This record gives sequence, C-alpha cells and structure tokens, in this order.
Amino acid sequence: MIDQAIKQIEELFNSDLTDYRISKDTGITLSVIQKYRNDTSKIENMTLKVAKKLIRYTEELKMRNYDKMMVVVNELVLEEGATVTYWSEDKPNDCTCCYSVDELKAHLGYMEEDEYEKLVFQVDFEEDEDKSYQFYMSEYKAVLDKDKFTLDCLHNTR
Repeated sequence: MIDQAIKQIEELFNSDLTDYRISKDTGITLSVIQKYRNDTSKIENMTLKVAKKLIRYTEELKMRNYDKMMVVVNELVLEEGATVTYWSEDKPNDCTCCYSVDELKAHLGYMEEDEYEKLVFQVDFEEDEDKSYQFYMSEYKAVLDKDKFTLDCLHNTR
C-alpha cells in the first residue's frame, strides 16, 4: 500500500505538470514540491499530510468527467417543488428540466464525456425564487473539500 502511494507520487512528479500547477492545485507550497521533485528530499520521508494531498490530486486527475459530475449530483437534494434545469454553455436555449435527482442522473448517463464540462445547472424553487442557484461540474473540487457553502447550496440548507 505504501509502495503504491510512493509510485503514484513518483508518477505525478514525472508528469508534464509544472511545480507551480501542482502547488496551486494541491495547496502545498512550491518550495516543498520542488524539494521532492528535485530529489532534495525523499518521497519516503514525506509527511502523511503532504502525501495524502498528492495522492488525492493524482486520483482527481484520473477521474472521468462523468465521475466528477456525479460527485456533485450525488450531493444534490431537491425538496418538493424544486426543479433542476441544465443546458450546455454553447446551447443555452436547449434546456432540459428534471423534477428529481434520479431523473437528472438518468439524463446525464447518456452524454458524451466531453459534454459534461460545458453543462450549466440551475436549481429553482417553486416557493422562493431567491433560493435559486447555479452549479457546474467544476464544483466537484469544492464537494470533495467539503466546502460548507457549496454543500449548503446543494443540500438546500443555506
């Protein structure tokens, strides 16, 4: 298990991603990334906190767009009378309205992998228009990070 983690981190450091990109995406300081990447520090001596962030990052990089979208959609709660409408950024007049999360999942299951990145979702509430909000596939990072605001929106608890 530890050998597999080390291998994942080594593969990340051997990739074309820049030190800056890895640092920015993981929140690990640039100097720490550079120490491990330049072999000044050994991966085997890395703190568990840093290793955990890097492994999670490699797993996120491998996720398919469908999986990223499902991370967000699986957190979505539609209360009675609420709907979720989605459309592609390049086809804003071609909207699909769903009345349940299961219906939304069924629709999303038939899309091409590259289509998910362009989707815009609008959640509307029958009783309170002020609660309406939009979300995108890119919210998956906030969901994985357990961002309170994002989860409160998706759970209708804000």
